[in-house]
Formats: sequence, structure tokens, C-alpha cells
Amino acid sequence: LVLLIQILAGIIIDKFSAIRERISEQEKDFDSSCVICGRTREELEREHRSTKGFWEHINESHNLFNYINFLGYICEKPKHDLSGIERYVYEKLLQDDNSWL
Repeated sequence: LVLLIQILAGIIIDKFSAIRERISEQEKDFDSSCVICGRTREELEREHRSTKGFWEHINESHNLFNYINFLGYICEKPKHDLSGIERYVYEKLLQDDNSWL
């Protein structure tokens, strides 16, 4: 019985360790590249000739929350009221196609 409990505890600890590692990798990726365009932090800082270039880019040019708000907006808006670009993005969203980004 004790051996079984120790085996189960070991499995649980391994799973939580794997989850923690995956989250750590995701955070590292999130802090080193733009989620929208995929450009690296180094590219953006070199382009803007500033260490603030990356943060300006992800907070102004490609603010993730603006994209999320836009998607929520077009999903809630009556479909017959969508503009051309809104309809285009909505159709791409239905097809799981993120090429509109």
C-alpha cells in the first residue's frame, strides 16, 4: 500500500513538473517574441534602435488585447451588419485560419 502511494505521488509530481516546465517555456516565448507577427525581441529592438522597441511594438502596434477585443466584437455583432473586412476576418476565424493577422 505504501509503495503504491509513493508511485502515485511520484507520477503526480512528474506531471506537475512537466506542466511547470511547459508554462515556463511559454512565458519565455511570450517575453522574447511578438505573439501576432512572430518577430523576435532582438529584431524589434534593432529596428527601433532602442531597448524599448519590443515593448512599444507589443503594447502599441500589436497589442494582443486589441485583437481579442476585435474578435469578440465581430463574433457578437449581427452577421448581416459586418463590414467587408469584418466579414473577411469572421470567415477566416470560422476556418481556423489566422492568415488575416
